[in-house]
Amino acid sequence: MEPLYISSSEAPKSRDVPTLLRQLAAKGSNFVDGNSESRGELLEIARSLCIALETPMEAILRMGWAQPTLEAVVRTALDLKLFDRMEDEDGSPKSSAQLAIMTGSDQVLLSRILKHLASMEVIIEMGTDLYGNTRLSKSLVDSIYRGGFRFCLGTLVTACRALPEQLANTGYRNPTESLQSAFQLGHHTKLHAFEFVQKNDFVGFNNHMAGYSLSRARWCDPGCFPVEEILGKNLRGDKNDVLLVDVGGATGHDLIAFHEQYPKLPGRLVLQDLPVTIAEVEGLPDIIEPMAHDFFTKQPVKGARAYYIHSCLHDWPDDKCQEILNNIIPAMTPGYSSILINENVVPEKDAHWLTTSLDMIMISVFATAERTEKDWNEILNSVGLHLVKIWTYERGTQSLIEAELR
Repeated sequence: MEPLYISSSEAPKSRDVPTLLRQLAAKGSNFVDGNSESRGELLEIARSLCIALETPMEAILRMGWAQPTLEAVVRTALDLKLFDRMEDEDGSPKSSAQLAIMTGSDQVLLSRILKHLASMEVIIEMGTDLYGNTRLSKSLVDSIYRGGFRFCLGTLVTACRALPEQLANTGYRNPTESLQSAFQLGHHTKLHAFEFVQKNDFVGFNNHMAGYSLSRARWCDPGCFPVEEILGKNLRGDKNDVLLVDVGGATGHDLIAFHEQYPKLPGRLVLQDLPVTIAEVEGLPDIIEPMAHDFFTKQPVKGARAYYIHSCLHDWPDDKCQEILNNIIPAMTPGYSSILINENVVPEKDAHWLTTSLDMIMISVFATAERTEKDWNEILNSVGLHLVKIWTYERGTQSLIEAELR
């Protein structure tokens, strides 16, 4: 192969690099280990610096060579339980020969896989043919992160890869039919994405949702949404009253975090999801009541202080969102109950890559979209709800939409 030629036109923009280096130094001097806000700011500056330094050809090779092959070897490593075996014997460094025996694989093959994993810094090379886990690979030993990642690499990536063909087939029209999305094309199915997932990898889906939630700031964390000032205000105080209903709350990670943060707020906590999900729930605190409920049916819990719904509405088109909200509204007490919608709100400018990535996942899997403030206003107004305020946190990548009856 001929050497790659990088012309002067592909050179980094020198005016960007000094600015980013100064920003990195300034933010770095203020960084306190464990501070998620400053860590996030540093990460974004470092990412911008890498992009400023990267030539177009380097970017093409990263996207066209490095990422697809990394995906392939990580999936293979998960199949072999490679990272689990690397944690054996107190996580001591291991050679390709040792790991080949421990995983039942060919040493020559495994050595090649290990080298690519190390070059991409998924694992660490600790000497000649000696490897150890990093924070990332160690996290993939955990069933939640491992299962969730497998779900992403299998179910989600398959849909996203079919998106270009699906868009071409429809003349590049914005998809709106959930049974004719890239998901059906990529997975060769006529099932809705949720039906397919329930039959094929429902545990992986729940693991992905749990891992995603565990790794991010929560709406009830200090500085995100003033829980005590708003939900704690004018509480009835009766122990039989319901403080919070988590509608479509999966296995309860949000309610558990809420209770840990505000254990003294009075009232019942109700976790709702489909029967198949509730059957998977284990280890809930006694105060959290699991309840099988389909949010396309009438809300059975009346007069709660708040009905919380997290990352559910973006899975559905506007008419289905209206149906979900209309099933909650009759249960609300005017002047007391509110609906809290934990979703992305896409800004008009400078949207974060997490938000735009999720939007592309939504278009691929459900033929839906992440919504702007205008979109949310229109949906809420259409069902007789008033948007009180949008509380945005975690560098604009998460929002809590507070709504009440008009």
